[in-house]
Amino acid sequence: ALQPGMEKTFIMRGFDITNRAVYEKSTSDPEMQGMGTTGVCAYASRGMAHLVHAGDSRAYLFHAGTLRQITRDHSMVQQLVDSGQITREQAAIHPQKNLITRALGVSANIVPEYNRCEIEEGDILLLCTDGLTNMVSDDDIAQVLREVPFFDATSILVDRALQAGGQDNITVLLMGVETTEVNNG
Repeated sequence: ALQPGMEKTFIMRGFDITNRAVYEKSTSDPEMQGMGTTGVCAYASRGMAHLVHAGDSRAYLFHAGTLRQITRDHSMVQQLVDSGQITREQAAIHPQKNLITRALGVSANIVPEYNRCEIEEGDILLLCTDGLTNMVSDDDIAQVLREVPFFDATSILVDRALQAGGQDNITVLLMGVETTEVNNG
């Protein structure tokens, strides 16, 4: 386990290493020129989730039956919502909602966003691409997490996105929060 207080440094460094790997591939392989990707990662420890993301891949916390988005999309449409020019409902159907303002691999250096939130036993962290969230509403995601056994939920969520017409990369990862007991001797 990491030393307390080192979580942010660790997770940001991991994101930086990933960014450099994507950037080097995009600049060394002519077929990959201009390649970039969104990303989100989490490190959970000592009752806290540490999250880093770039683009519109998201992290959610499912706590006490309720789903809450922890990350904020790095997208042109999110900027319009933040400035009050459009509503969240308008954002969901905006024709340019796929235009992102931050991504992995488009430059040698990246400034990802760091967030953290408290977690407790029974909580679930959901990390996903917009292939899920463009096709399945937050309410429907929450309903699946409430009603479907943990180990079945990812495949059910992917199936829901596909049934809704999902063409994009649909990546769904769940992290269940459990307490770990340390036995000395």
